[in-house]
Amino acid sequence: MRPGRKRTARLEPTYGLDEALWLFSSFCMLHRVSFDAALFARQYPPPIDAACLQRAADELNLGAEHRNCSLDAAMDWQLPVAVRLCAAARADSPASASGAASDAPPDDSARWALVLNATDSQASILEHDAQTPVLVSLDELRLRFLGEALLLAPKASEPADPDSMQFARPVLACAGSSRNS
Repeated sequence: MRPGRKRTARLEPTYGLDEALWLFSSFCMLHRVSFDAALFARQYPPPIDAACLQRAADELNLGAEHRNCSLDAAMDWQLPVAVRLCAAARADSPASASGAASDAPPDDSARWALVLNATDSQASILEHDAQTPVLVSLDELRLRFLGEALLLAPKASEPADPDSMQFARPVLACAGSSRNS
């Protein structure tokens, strides 16, 4: 490293128990993977770092990948994908009426949402603590997107070797025994 240059460490994301449970239970439900929230909470106490997240994903046979990227890059990835958003401004709040930014720290208002489907102009998203997905314009989503995306998806299975099929022998043995009787 040259003198005068500072090396900046890239911070790995950490997840609270509530958000990790929501992310895993949501992705598991979408991918039809069984998930036990109580067991997860016992095995992975917060804060849950990237290594713990990866171990939990591996145990569920899911691949996990976190990216800092643009919304377009996140949506070009595989859907569904989780994206970190700032909270939507409420129509009745003074900040939304004046267009001013909230005084709350950004992390306090950050929340995960699943992008379930998208077109060129809108996306169907399910936000943490919401009961149903909503359609939002991509312009609104871009304004709320905080540059973080997470994908939890089933790992690709190994192709089966037809020569190692264990069920073929008993079937053939049964077929052979019926001919000999």
